[in-house]
Amino acid sequence: MTIFQGQTTWESDSSLCGLYVLHVDGVPTASTALVDRNRSRTEQISSLAQIAWPPPQQLTSVFNVISEAKEVDYPFESIVDGRKITPLHGGFDATIDGDEEPSSHPIRRYLFPELESKGPLALDPGEQVLATWRSFTPDIRQRRTQDETSPGRGPTHVPRELRDYTCVLTNHRLVFHGRLDLGGARKGDYPSIFLPTVLFESIAAYRQIKRWSHRPNLHWGFHLRHEWITTLGFGNVPGKRRPLLSTIADDTLYIHAALNFPNGDLAVFRLPFKRSELSHIEVASMYFEAVTNVRPNAPASGPIETPFRVPSSRPGHYVQHAMTNWEIEEAYPWSLPSSMAGGAQLEPSDTKTPPAGWYPDPEGKASLRWFDGMRWTEHTHTG
Repeated sequence: MTIFQGQTTWESDSSLCGLYVLHVDGVPTASTALVDRNRSRTEQISSLAQIAWPPPQQLTSVFNVISEAKEVDYPFESIVDGRKITPLHGGFDATIDGDEEPSSHPIRRYLFPELESKGPLALDPGEQVLATWRSFTPDIRQRRTQDETSPGRGPTHVPRELRDYTCVLTNHRLVFHGRLDLGGARKGDYPSIFLPTVLFESIAAYRQIKRWSHRPNLHWGFHLRHEWITTLGFGNVPGKRRPLLSTIADDTLYIHAALNFPNGDLAVFRLPFKRSELSHIEVASMYFEAVTNVRPNAPASGPIETPFRVPSSRPGHYVQHAMTNWEIEEAYPWSLPSSMAGGAQLEPSDTKTPPAGWYPDPEGKASLRWFDGMRWTEHTHTG
């Protein structure tokens, strides 16, 4: 870890939508923050209250760091191509309100998926859907190294209330999202007095619906941009024997991908493949092609079939199967471009008209430029 020696200051960077960048003796580093971390805790919290673009749970995480006066580690003087560390400490997932208009903030759109109001995935300018498939609970694990034997940090929490799982592959990214269903019963939902069963359950159901009625279209999800991906492929987990029926369950097919964090940690995503017009092998091939189209000069290899052991239904026994991988070098870690105007890949395309909104200025003259749904206008914004 780098221990910074010298005078440290936080300076607002207009090319990063006003994020504060840590400077040491006047030289910028890769570390960023939502607010000036040199100011008092009260002033930081007051400044944070004016920021609305991050997902709520990510903003809460930053608030906790500030309110508890935690010292944040800033271990990087620089990373590849001048990229910046994200100022959010809560991870790569987001809770999305499907009843709200999708955010047009460049950093939020770069790090997290958005949904159209009561509709499908909100696409970036120039983005095209290549494939979709129905899925179910993903398996997401983080390891300290790329060593398969590393114990890692265990699985990332996925909300138990998630339903209607969907994966979308585009020419920019792979997206997973699901709808957060009505919450389960709570102790306080049930009356404290004796009532007939039908009335007892009806009151509880009414209280549950009332509690969630103001957020009926809440989703959870994440996306993996193609420039982050180091490994991708497909595989299957062999079906386990159902003990009562003495039959073999269907194999679980999946698409998988991996990316690195700036500190070298590895995140592995296994997205189950339930139903699609295409096979999981066809989708994985399209995924590899999309990633290499974004990074045409990056060395790539594969497909390579790798043996993989899976625990069987019998304790202490394993089932052997194969996982097929493609390796793509020179991937960016999960981080921000050095300038959102030049690195967010939100440029217009003749193949699909993007919705009106603020987008990174394709001319690089300002942080944001207004797109009226047909053309770029003269209106700009510093972020």
